Amino acid sequence: MDGNILVPISFLVSVFGIIYTYVTSRHRERIAMIKYGVNASQLANKKRDLAQSLKYGMFLIGIAIGILVAYGVNLFMLEKDHPVFYFSMTLLFGGISIIINYKMEKNKINT
Repeated sequence: MDGNILVPISFLVSVFGIIYTYVTSRHRERIAMIKYGVNASQLANKKRDLAQSLKYGMFLIGIAIGILVAYGVNLFMLEKDHPVFYFSMTLLFGGISIIINYKMEKNKINT
């Protein structure tokens, strides 16, 4: 078998395994809660889900902005392709977006 095909196949199998494990463990947890009579209203916390989706959305937008800024710096200031700019700007803007999200949630709690 060609070595170039093993990496994507193993990646997809790993992703499937992680998702399968997460779903089955969550199902077992819910069944155990029902079995022991625990209040299931804790599972339907929609406000927390909205905050999580906002956080992930801001994080991904920050990463995209970081990649674009790194590309711009690389294109206009340097002639060679430096991967350090891509990694550093991606992490920098991703972190900034999480900090902004934290400040937004903190202000929402205080008001």
